[in-house]
Amino acid sequence: MKKFALPFALIAMILVGCQTDTSSVLSSLTPNDLNTAQTDALKLTANFAGKNFITDGIGEVTLRSTTDGDTARFNVGNTNIALRFLGINTPESTGRIEPWGNEASAFTKEKLMGATRIVLINDVSLFGLTDSAGSRYLGFVWYQPQANADFRLLNLELVEQAYSQNLLFVQSTITPYFDAFKAGGEYAQRTGARIYGSRNDPSFDYTDTVYDVSIRFIRKAFGNTIPLEDKYGNIIQNDNDESVMITMSNSTKLRIQAVVVATIGSNLILRDVFNADLNGQFASIYLFTQFTESPFKRPGDVIEIYLKATTFNENVQLTDPVLQTFHMFFPLKRIADPTKDNYQDVLALNGMTAEAEAYDISEATITNPSNFAPFNGFFISAVVTIRPRPTSPEDDLTGDVTLGAYFRKDTNNNMTIYSYFAGTQVSFNLRVDGRMFPYVSETRFALGQSYRVSGYLAPYFDNYQIQLHNGVTITLLD
Repeated sequence: MKKFALPFALIAMILVGCQTDTSSVLSSLTPNDLNTAQTDALKLTANFAGKNFITDGIGEVTLRSTTDGDTARFNVGNTNIALRFLGINTPESTGRIEPWGNEASAFTKEKLMGATRIVLINDVSLFGLTDSAGSRYLGFVWYQPQANADFRLLNLELVEQAYSQNLLFVQSTITPYFDAFKAGGEYAQRTGARIYGSRNDPSFDYTDTVYDVSIRFIRKAFGNTIPLEDKYGNIIQNDNDESVMITMSNSTKLRIQAVVVATIGSNLILRDVFNADLNGQFASIYLFTQFTESPFKRPGDVIEIYLKATTFNENVQLTDPVLQTFHMFFPLKRIADPTKDNYQDVLALNGMTAEAEAYDISEATITNPSNFAPFNGFFISAVVTIRPRPTSPEDDLTGDVTLGAYFRKDTNNNMTIYSYFAGTQVSFNLRVDGRMFPYVSETRFALGQSYRVSGYLAPYFDNYQIQLHNGVTITLLD
């Protein structure tokens, strides 16, 4: 007799059905019944003293930064790593924007930022060392809220707080958390709280309202409540001649018209075609395409696109774009094609200025990193001098990398070229995306030499960096 394996989706449906039938005979619960009984009871018993998480599968670490609800960066000694939390999958708050993603991210940040001590642990033989891409370690995160308090398992707490379903389906002798995850997940689901509710995230925009605005407005409005402006910079008023107020979050639906000035891998750098400042400068911004190629990406392409805004490393950028030209409601459109003879006529007809040149900041007075702030988010041109690679963990030295005299490169070819803003000792590194085409090799540079480059200026922790773009011209200066 042949044996047939049920499709995974069918198995999932059966399991969900079983859970629903079981819960129907249990007492009813409300979101107010949500608790962390399993997290309160579970204790960290494994010995981590003198251990290293990377080599021993357990060890005390320090927090570098949080990314979202289920990902963070930690310093393991002098090595900085990204960690994907095991057993959970919180809603997205960076690439895609989902209900409760912001809250899950804020919850993780609050717990880890306030922790007195943090310990990571993983059963590598069962779960593996890293994720499928090899770029993030896997593990469970124990944190101590304050001195002398018991450690708490953050992964489990996120399940009990209904920020993630329970995705821990196997038992481990090293990390014996299966029963706690199962009980906590079932209880949270029965409350109907957060991810188990329907359209119940008060900070998420569930409406179909789309705001037609400029990049400049997005930059100043994100995270704030201010008067709404149209794409030309005019304040919108209601029938009573009162300003229409908008509270912009990363779930606010936006439409912009912009010119592509450069690409970084599959991602775009966009610039306004309306609403210049008093100096005639148009605002720019980075669009994360989630590694999807846009059909319109040639520098000079003027596009109309639907998307959302978010922050990365505390910097406003765009994300979650609709890149389908055939979308029924939110199609991506190309308004003007720079390869066509009528390009300038189309721009003039629409009142647009498709300026795509880099803004030269070579003559700016730079004495410390904060002096770059006025140019944050600009597509810029600058002169840098290549400096020796530092050895401090604050400079983001990751474990599994190639290290050179003035660079570091990870297994995905993402690379940092260490440099100063020319004529100063102010850090101004170059960032090379592993998906750049053509790829910029470290051999294009030499220690102590100065080069003119162009790219997108963005903060990176306490410093600023230039994200080099596809087809960048690198000019060696005497």
